[in-house]
Amino acid sequence: MIILHKDHSAYEPPEGWCVPDRYLWETISGFYYLKFQEIFEENNLDYKLTSWEDYPNVEGEYFIGRFAHVKEDKELHQKYYFDLERKFDNIWPDKLAYELYDNKPEQMKYLDSKGYQKYTDYQVVNSIEELCDIVEVGKIIKSHTGASSDNVFFITEKKYCEREELINLISECYSNTLEKYFPAIIQPFFEGPMYKISLTNSSIWAKVYNYKHDFSNPLNFGYGHPNLIWSERSTTTGHTSGNNYMVSADELKNLPNLFTYLDIKKEIGTPNLTFDVVGDKILEFTYLFNPTIPLVDTYGSYNIDTSEFETIKDNERYIAYQQHYSVLKGFNLV
Repeated sequence: MIILHKDHSAYEPPEGWCVPDRYLWETISGFYYLKFQEIFEENNLDYKLTSWEDYPNVEGEYFIGRFAHVKEDKELHQKYYFDLERKFDNIWPDKLAYELYDNKPEQMKYLDSKGYQKYTDYQVVNSIEELCDIVEVGKIIKSHTGASSDNVFFITEKKYCEREELINLISECYSNTLEKYFPAIIQPFFEGPMYKISLTNSSIWAKVYNYKHDFSNPLNFGYGHPNLIWSERSTTTGHTSGNNYMVSADELKNLPNLFTYLDIKKEIGTPNLTFDVVGDKILEFTYLFNPTIPLVDTYGSYNIDTSEFETIKDNERYIAYQQHYSVLKGFNLV
């Protein structure tokens, strides 16, 4: 019996959010659990759909759940996850992936502990006092938690190194308070385009995000000011511009450190992992990521099973379901 956790309603896409006409909205951006349900039914796999109200009184051989970073959900899954992890020998996400997810300082420390120090450049600060002591112009500050730059700011001027200015910036971030913002990391501003390098049990592919940065306000860095809704932030920063593209098979083949990321994924033992990379530096990684929409007819992929670089024809179902199939493949269920 597979226990499938129903996604928290907080992950329902915002009203008015859209995907390109060549894709079906429900397929690309629907709830995670619905896609698992469809695969289970297609393959006659026995499962039970559960929600937070059922825990911890659930029994089964496998547990699959979407535990992510939205506050309402995080408060719940932090209460239950470790009881579930002790109960289920087969659980996704597993303990290590869960502990590293949405925790930037722990991700960097983990990479260092496994001998990947050359791919990291960061300092951890645990309080506003520590931040004030070492912050400099040109540094990027990131809370341990958050997504889409909602807890990130860039020190553009000396005045933003002052305690009160830093407190004001943090108060406008997603975490809102000093207590929730720390621990945080400080990183340099890495020059160049960002690559999202995604890996599953079956393949590796990458997309370039060469969006423009707005340096007019520290909070506008990356996807833009956290007080704007995500769709507006991504549009104003050029997130959907033509400079963002899926890499070809030849470009993927020539990306530095591609197999290092595969080694890290194997170390963590998760079926899915995506890295945000600039140059040879890892900014962060996640076991849970939105489907990458190519907007092109073909793109490059590395086939892990055959050890070959391939050109993949754009396929909506493959794009939308590859994480789910990878999780189930990891459990030998498909």
